Amino acid sequence: MKKRLPLILSILGMVIIFAAAAVVYKMYFEPKAVKVTAKPLPAPVHRPLLQLPKAPEPAKPARSGVETKKPEMSAAGAPPKVVENTIASIAYDYNAKGRRDPFATLIVKVEPERKKGAIPLENYDVSEFRLKAVFWNESGFYALVSSPEGKNYTIRESTTIGLHGGKVDKIMKDSVIIKEFLKDYKGSVKPNYTVLKLHREEEG
Repeated sequence: MKKRLPLILSILGMVIIFAAAAVVYKMYFEPKAVKVTAKPLPAPVHRPLLQLPKAPEPAKPARSGVETKKPEMSAAGAPPKVVENTIASIAYDYNAKGRRDPFATLIVKVEPERKKGAIPLENYDVSEFRLKAVFWNESGFYALVSSPEGKNYTIRESTTIGLHGGKVDKIMKDSVIIKEFLKDYKGSVKPNYTVLKLHREEEG
């Protein structure tokens, strides 16, 4: 019994030492669990998305009389034939029956029969006379005109001349103005003025 006591004491001492070492390790070396209370995350705020202005659509080109499709590449690599749609032209026929010619003058001169033996100045149209000279004195201006036959006549203002009873309206240094009353295409009588110019080689 006395022999076993030291052995028991030594075993008991070792147990105590191991127990003390375990307590010391647990106190100083084992990490302590920290209780962390997680706060709930705030709910996300939904904000409306900004809408960018839409870009304007490109204007479509105006269709012309011929529409051409874009060629598509075939399997062989060569573009196919282009198909063209041509709008047939519409022929417009203008019927001028009963309408006035837009290129005709509005003043219509009626050619009366020439009266033989009448006043020579009234046997020709005013445009057929040629102004030869202009002279003046204290009583006013005078002019010298020649007929298609080559005969010369002296005229002054208010002299009757021409086929339509025209009157010399005004005589100036280089011209003579003759006023006539003629009918237009509607039958209305309107004044018509003819100017006879003096040629430079005949002045003076």
